[in-house]
Amino acid sequence: MIAASPAPAWIRRAVAASIVGYVMFAATIPSPLYALYGESWHYSSSVGSLLFAGYAFGACIALPLSAPLSDRIGRTPILLTGLGVSVAGAGLFVIGDSPAPVFVARLLQGIGGAVLISSGTAALIDADDAQHPRAATLSTVASAAGIALGAAVSAALAAAFAWPLAASGVLLVGVVVLLAIAVTVVRSSRAEPQVRGGAPHASSLRIAPAARRRFMVSALGVTAAWAAAGMTLALGPRLAGDLWGGPTPLAGAVLLALFAAASAFVQLARRGGDGTGELAIAGVALFMGAGALAAAALLGQGLLLVVAGIAMGCGWGAGNAGALRFLEPAIPLDRRAGMLSAFFLVAYLAISLPTIATGGLTDLVGVRSSCTVLAGATAVLAGAVAVAMRRMRPERDGVARDGAE
Repeated sequence: MIAASPAPAWIRRAVAASIVGYVMFAATIPSPLYALYGESWHYSSSVGSLLFAGYAFGACIALPLSAPLSDRIGRTPILLTGLGVSVAGAGLFVIGDSPAPVFVARLLQGIGGAVLISSGTAALIDADDAQHPRAATLSTVASAAGIALGAAVSAALAAAFAWPLAASGVLLVGVVVLLAIAVTVVRSSRAEPQVRGGAPHASSLRIAPAARRRFMVSALGVTAAWAAAGMTLALGPRLAGDLWGGPTPLAGAVLLALFAAASAFVQLARRGGDGTGELAIAGVALFMGAGALAAAALLGQGLLLVVAGIAMGCGWGAGNAGALRFLEPAIPLDRRAGMLSAFFLVAYLAISLPTIATGGLTDLVGVRSSCTVLAGATAVLAGAVAVAMRRMRPERDGVARDGAE
């Protein structure tokens, strides 16, 4: 964001956190509805998984392109661009009457969401208090709030409207308009950029040498956390409907609300530190959650699914915030959005690739067996995080917040 007289830091943090929360809100709303539309449009689980993963495809396209621009020309124009693309995706939800336009809508949502989450998180760090940094906590709590609200709104729309996906598109357009007004009015402390054109030190997805060790540890944590989130968002609603009975959107919304509430709780209960503690918690919680999910699917026990949703939420919240907090001190000021884009690129790959693979498996062996397989893969990743944190000594390398190269 660019301006001569920025708003107070707490207002800038609120707007940036709202943008991050909106990204997860917009990503969550369609998830419980896919099974409902699958019955109406008669598409397979593989197609449903592709609809879910379309968001991540768009994100992977946008992150390498938007990151340098955010650091070179400022946050505001990039955020407004991301909101504009999001409006286009939401508009396709309104008119979509088959899987093809919905896939394009999700693709556009992914492009807009990637631009918003990388630049929005960078703006959140821009406005952070250097003495008491809390950007990682705010980012994860805002994301959790977006997931919970998206799940609740999805269930409400499914109950109130014959075409809830179209209704969600109208709602998302309204939210984006409000955010665009806030971004335009509220400016951050980031000054008019001095880097122009193709300057050699312009931001990119290249990881600074001094930050590579921290990035690798953060990437491991965020991979496990977002793989668990992808499994919960993509397959959780169907499994919940199967085990708990009742409409799939409502059952899915309850599961996602449990996931989000646990994520927010673990962040509010544990703040501060360098992120290694949160990553250790994430490894244990995700391992337990994956085990509970596999047991719930194999035994058909709905109570175990409740345990799995809570444990997975704790693991995602701790893993996402811990990985971001661990990486943050090594992010150079002039490459902030670039390194965050690399961070979220890992996250989006982690959330999409297993989900796509499991979609085809669901067509062959059913949702319960698919959940069991994906839970096993998540348990392996979670175990790797737990072992890495146990063996690792907290870094005391003196890397400055804004001075790392």
